[in-house]
Amino acid sequence: MCTNGMKIFRRTMLWDNRFYRKWAMIVGCLTVAPQTSLYAANAASLVWDEAAGVVVQTSIATVQMDRSDNLPAPVLKFAGGGEVELKNPQVAQPDATRLKLTYRAAAPGGVALKVVRELTLTSREANTELVEAFQITPDKPITADLEIRRPFTISGAKGASRASAVCPLFNGWAKPYSLSETALDVEYRVGNVLGGKDVERLALPVIQLDKQGAWRAALSSDCRFSALFSVSAANETTVQGVVRYRYACSRVPLKGTETRQFGLWLTPPPPAGEPFGKSVDSFFRLMLPDVPPGPKWLHEIAMVYYDYLSENGQGWEKDVNELARLLKPDERRRVALCFHGWYESLGGYGYDDSTGKMKTSWTAMGRTRKVPMTQEEMKRRLGVAKQLGFRVMLYFGDGVIQDSKSPSPGCYYPDWNYEDANGKRITGWEGPDTWGTTYVRNPSNPEVVAWYGRYLKALLAAYGSELDGFVWDETHYIKRGQIAQKPEPVYCDQGMMDLLAGLRRQVKAADPEKVFLASDCVGPDEPGWGNVNYAMVADGTFQDSWCKPDRWSFGLFPNWRNTFWSCIWAAESHFSWMRWGVENFGTPVAISNGFGDDRGPSEWNPKYRKAVLELFHKRLTKTPVRFLSVDPQILLATSPEAPPPSDPIPVPAAGERNWALASNGARATASSALDAQSGPMGLIDGVRDDSNWTAGHGWAGQIVHAAPQWVEIAFPQPRPVSRFVIVNYADKRDPTSVIMWGVVNYDIEIWDASSNAWKPTVSENQNRVMVNRVHVLEKPVETSKFRVAIKDVAPFDDIARLLQVEAWGNE
Repeated sequence: MCTNGMKIFRRTMLWDNRFYRKWAMIVGCLTVAPQTSLYAANAASLVWDEAAGVVVQTSIATVQMDRSDNLPAPVLKFAGGGEVELKNPQVAQPDATRLKLTYRAAAPGGVALKVVRELTLTSREANTELVEAFQITPDKPITADLEIRRPFTISGAKGASRASAVCPLFNGWAKPYSLSETALDVEYRVGNVLGGKDVERLALPVIQLDKQGAWRAALSSDCRFSALFSVSAANETTVQGVVRYRYACSRVPLKGTETRQFGLWLTPPPPAGEPFGKSVDSFFRLMLPDVPPGPKWLHEIAMVYYDYLSENGQGWEKDVNELARLLKPDERRRVALCFHGWYESLGGYGYDDSTGKMKTSWTAMGRTRKVPMTQEEMKRRLGVAKQLGFRVMLYFGDGVIQDSKSPSPGCYYPDWNYEDANGKRITGWEGPDTWGTTYVRNPSNPEVVAWYGRYLKALLAAYGSELDGFVWDETHYIKRGQIAQKPEPVYCDQGMMDLLAGLRRQVKAADPEKVFLASDCVGPDEPGWGNVNYAMVADGTFQDSWCKPDRWSFGLFPNWRNTFWSCIWAAESHFSWMRWGVENFGTPVAISNGFGDDRGPSEWNPKYRKAVLELFHKRLTKTPVRFLSVDPQILLATSPEAPPPSDPIPVPAAGERNWALASNGARATASSALDAQSGPMGLIDGVRDDSNWTAGHGWAGQIVHAAPQWVEIAFPQPRPVSRFVIVNYADKRDPTSVIMWGVVNYDIEIWDASSNAWKPTVSENQNRVMVNRVHVLEKPVETSKFRVAIKDVAPFDDIARLLQVEAWGNE
C-alpha cells in the first residue's frame, strides 16, 4: 500500500513535498515525530478585559476575540441606519475556562435586544481550543436586515515574514495565500450571502492561519449560516480581521433566539512538512461534535452498486449472485449494494402514516414496470445480499419531492410544497417511478420534518435487521438561500441541513454501525446541480453525479471524515469517467442496473467484466484523496472530459483530391454492418461530423470477437494516394464522446496488384482514441483499393464506429 500511495503522488503531481508527507501519513507509510515538549505546558487563560474584550492568552500567542484596528468591538449593523457596538456587558466567569457575557441594547423600531455570549476554553497539551455560542434574542421580530461583524486579532512573536493562510475552497483545493495589509476575503455560503463573485467560496466555514515558527490557528463558525472571513497581516507579529454574516430580516424576520457557534484552535508551529488538515479536523471537532466519523466498514468500501428495479425486479438477485461468484468472501464486505425503485410512489415510499408502519404489500413502479412487492419479499431480497457478505443499502427517498399524481393515499400533501415569495414551486425528477409532476416539499415545515422521522422509524422497524444503511438521493433540490413563505418565512437550506442531521441521529440511535448518506451533487454553479454541502452532517455521500470527473473535487471537504461515492448509470459507456475517479481520487468502482446502460454484472460481456474486476482490485490497494494542493483544473486537463487529441486535417493543396468519395466513383464494402442504416457507403459521403448518423451516414460494424472488422474502399481505377484520414465517431456537441465510442487500433492496407495481395501501409497501435487521425505517407502509393482493418475499439460492445475514411492524392 505504501508504494502505491507514492505512485499516486508522482503520477498526479498534486502534492509537493509537504503535502506528500501528509499523503504518506494517510496511507500509513510515514511516522512524523510528535511535537517536542517545548510547548507542552502551553497554559491558556480566558479573561474579560474592559479595553480589549475577550482575550485568550497563551505562551505562543494572544488572541483578542472582540477587536481589531478597524473595529473596537463586535457590531450589529442594521439596514437603513442604526449600529450597535457590543460593549459593557454583564460578566460572569464561573471558572477559569468559562465566560458568560450578557449585553442589553436597543435596535431600530423600538426593539430591545438581549445578546448572550458563552465561551468555553479547553487546553490539551500544546493545543488551545475555544468554542463560543453567540445568541441574539429580540423582544419582538426584527424586520430590518441585520449584519453582524465579529473582529479578532492574533499576535505573537515577530517572525521573518508576514503570516499566511490556507483555505478549504468549495472546489476541493486547499489554497494557500500570503497575507498582507490588503484583506483576503473568503466566504462560506448558506442562507444569506454577503460576498460577490469575486469573493472565493469556502467548502467549510474554517480558515487556517500560520505564523511561521510561532503558531498555527484555525477560525471556524457553524455550518448552518454564511460566514465571510476577512483577514490581513498588518506587520510581522499580528494577524487581524473580521467575521461577518447577515440576516435577511426583511424576508425572514428574526424572532425568538438565534444562536451561532464560533471556534478557535491554536497550536504551536507544526513539525516541518505537516500540511493542511488538522485545521479541518478542528472545525468538525468544535462545530460538529455530534457528527463523528462513520463506522470502519464505511471507509473500506471499494465498489458501489445501484439497482433501479432492473429486469422488472429480477435483476437485483441475478446481479448479487453473479458478484458473489466473481468476488472472494473477504472482498464482498468492501462492496455496498443499494436497492432502488422498490416503493409505490415518491413521497409515499411504501409507508402508511395512518398506522405508522410500512405497508405489507404494494406495486412498485405501478405506472411502468408493475412489480408486485411485499414486505416479506423485500426482506428476502435484501437478506440474499446480506447473507452473501455484501453491505446492503436501501434507497430512502428522492430528496424531499412528492408525486402530485400518485394514486396512493397519503403520498401527496399540497400544503407541504415549497413556495417562494411569488408562489413558485420547485419541480423534481420524473421517470419510471413517478406518476406525474413532482414537487419539492418545504424541509423547514414542522409537519414535513415529523413525517420523515416517522417514515424512518417504520423503515428501521421493518427492514433494519437486513440493512447497513440508507441513501437519501437528490438532497440537492434545496439550493442556497431559498426562502419558503409557508407556514412562515424560513431559510430552507438551514431546514434541510437540520432535517438531514436529525435523520442521521435517528439512525445512529437505532444502531451506531448503520449509516445515513446524502446526495448533494455539488459542483460549479449550474442549473440542476447542488450548491450546499449538506453531507457534512451525514455519514457521507452517495450522489447521482455519474462519476463525472469535474464533480469529484467538490465533495472532498464536506466528506472529510466520511465517504464520498457516486453512482453511474452509464458504467459501461462512460467507463473512462469511473476509471479516472478511481485512479485520481481513490473513489469506489461504480456499477448499476435498471437505467441508462441498463446492464448489470449478470449481463456483462467478458471484456467489460475483466475491466471492472481489474479496476476493483486496483481500488482495493488505494487510499482516497482528501484534498487537492493545486487548482483542480490542472488535474482535469488529464480527465476524459478534457478535449480529446485530434490531428489537424490539412487544407487540400491545388490539384489534391479525396479519391475515397462516392462522388468520385469510389465504392465501399465492409465485413459487416450493424443495420441497414449503418452501411459502409456512409463512410465516403464527405461528411466529417455525426449529422444523419444512423440514417445512412457513417458506418457501424456488427459485434465480432474472433476476427478484425474491416471496411474496404475501391476506386474506379488506380489512384495515387499520399495521405489517409480517419474520422472517428463522436457527437459533434461533445467531442469527448469519441473516448467512449471511437476506434482505437487499426491497420491500413493497400492492394498490391503486382503480388495480388494486401500490403500493410499504416499501423496505428498506440492504444489511444483520437477524433481525427491523419497518416501522411513517406511517398505516394498507387492503388486501386485500400482497407482499414480494425483491431480494437473503445466501447465494450465491440462495435466499430467510424464517420469518414479519406484517401488524398494529386490528380
